[in-house]
Amino acid sequence: QLLTAHVSCLRVATTIEQLPLIDAQLAQSHNVLRSYASQHPQHGHSLSPHHRQDLDNFLAQYLIMLCRFKEELQQHVRVDAVEAVMACREIENNLHALTGLSPF
Repeated sequence: QLLTAHVSCLRVATTIEQLPLIDAQLAQSHNVLRSYASQHPQHGHSLSPHHRQDLDNFLAQYLIMLCRFKEELQQHVRVDAVEAVMACREIENNLHALTGLSPF
C-alpha cells in the first residue's frame, strides 16, 4: 500500500515522458522485496509486540499522509494547468492584436 501511494504521488508530479521510467522501476520492485527478505529473514519477527504495534501505527499514518499529499499535488497541478492555459490564451490574443493573424 505504501509503495502504491508513493508511486501515485510520483505519477501526479511527473511528466508524461518520465512515466515509463516509473513503470520500469515498479516492475522491478518484487526483485527488491525478494532480495531484502532473503537478506533479513527474521527482521520483522525480532520486534516486540509493542514495537510492532508502534511500527504499524506509524506506517498507517504515513500512508494517510501520502494519500493527502497526492490530493494536494493534484490540486496544484490543476491550478497550474489552468493558469498555464490562461497565459497561453493571453499570449495568443496579444499576438492576434499585434499582427491580426490567428495562431491556428
